[in-house]
Amino acid sequence: YSLSVVVTDSEEVYVDGYLKEADTEKLDLYGVDAGEISQVKKVSADVIAGEDEKAARCEVYVVKIGMSWYIDNTTTVTEMLYGICE
Repeated sequence: YSLSVVVTDSEEVYVDGYLKEADTEKLDLYGVDAGEISQVKKVSADVIAGEDEKAARCEVYVVKIGMSWYIDNTTTVTEMLYGICE
């Protein structure tokens, strides 16, 4: 199978609001100090299987720490992607 990901939308999220909902204990497990997060975005992406067949859409949060962006896998929901390659 060939999978590709196309970002279809992104929006800024207020850091304070994000941190109120975030599981900071989980972030700590990943070595992330919540106080170091300076920006947050919610990104929508289409996962495409094969040539042109849209398989699923997912939303992920990305956080900026220092000069780098990271996917917050503590909030990303991926179950819609599991059946793509069956």
